[in-house]
Amino acid sequence: MTQNYDLVKICDGLAHPIRKRIYEILSEKIDVKATKLFEIIRDEFDITSRQSIFNHLIVMERAGIIELYKKKKDYYVKLKMQIEVKVKPI
Repeated sequence: MTQNYDLVKICDGLAHPIRKRIYEILSEKIDVKATKLFEIIRDEFDITSRQSIFNHLIVMERAGIIELYKKKKDYYVKLKMQIEVKVKPI
């Protein structure tokens, strides 16, 4: 049962176009300065609120997909989980 719950959290963590894009960015770079990530997402999705983007990061962090950490004065976002989806017909 716990494994299914983890799967649900992971799916929820990627179930929005912004979260999917954050995952794609981090898949290419592993970790990114939070301000740079905010700039990319803001420009691509025309979002003016950092809080909105931060809320998406929190969902992804709770799902175990990313990690938010501080290095000196800057915050970074790091990919914690590489996700591979295999679909097969029954």
